[in-house]
Amino acid sequence: MIDEYIGHFFEEILLVIASTAGTTVFAYFRSIRNKQIENALALNKIHQRSWQIEKSILLLAKLTANQTKQAHPEIDTSSLEEVVRELMKDNSTYGNTKGFGSSAIP
Repeated sequence: MIDEYIGHFFEEILLVIASTAGTTVFAYFRSIRNKQIENALALNKIHQRSWQIEKSILLLAKLTANQTKQAHPEIDTSSLEEVVRELMKDNSTYGNTKGFGSSAIP
């Protein structure tokens, strides 16, 4: 009779240990997932700010070229315009940030 109680007691202890270990593993992987989502959102924000800064620099370069052309028509600003045009063509693929990082966010 005492052996039965000891056997049931051992089963209950093993059940508690197994459920605690499972819960701990589940919580660990959930924390890793949450950290990855947080990092993906931060990276997306940095990417958007970088894109805005690049576009602002290109816009300022274009405005500078236009003002230089108006103030000093004898100076050739076509090379600056070509550089700006080339940079805008290269950066056009980075403009779409809507889907960036969305695969990491469920």
